Amino acid sequence: MLVESIVAAAAQELANRAFKGIGKKYSVDIQDVEYIINSQIQDDFKRCLDIALKAFISFINEDIADSKAQTQNVQDYLLSTSVSEEVWHLLDPGAEYFDRGKLTQIGHEVLSKSFDGLSETQIFDAWEEFLKAFSFASRSTPEFREFLRASYEAGSFKALSNIDDALEKMGAAINEIKSEESAARQSISDYVEELRGYRNWATNFQPV
Repeated sequence: MLVESIVAAAAQELANRAFKGIGKKYSVDIQDVEYIINSQIQDDFKRCLDIALKAFISFINEDIADSKAQTQNVQDYLLSTSVSEEVWHLLDPGAEYFDRGKLTQIGHEVLSKSFDGLSETQIFDAWEEFLKAFSFASRSTPEFREFLRASYEAGSFKALSNIDDALEKMGAAINEIKSEESAARQSISDYVEELRGYRNWATNFQPV
């Protein structure tokens, strides 16, 4: 089927871009033997994408195979930079957010040209189907599932580290404010004493 071949090609290309994307984020050459992600994980990721893309297309329109124009339109959308940038986030859960809202807005602009009556809600829900299919497909791939778990833990640890840094900075700022407050109180106290001294002087002043 035409759709099957398009999905397979899109899954392969998106997988390639995804691994390059995560490598770029962490300044790592994925092809380097010291950092390489083994072929099983790469194959599993591509398989999960294949299943998820089929779920997405099926939700948009089950009869898409009847129109080459529609299949081309969907393929162009799925291989767009916007979709690629979100798909690679699936490799870095815990640190990256899959933005369905952005994909919905862009998708509506592109896909509504070929699908009459296609709403933003339908596209948003189609991406939900994509994510659900991807999630369930990944559960039957032990190595890839372990990779995702480790990625999630690394991302969560990074997030917690960022929170700790923020709290530490807040603590330092609070201490600085307390120090400034103490200095201000002392200055006010000194000024009050000085005013009292002037008052006493004025009260007891005897003109010559």
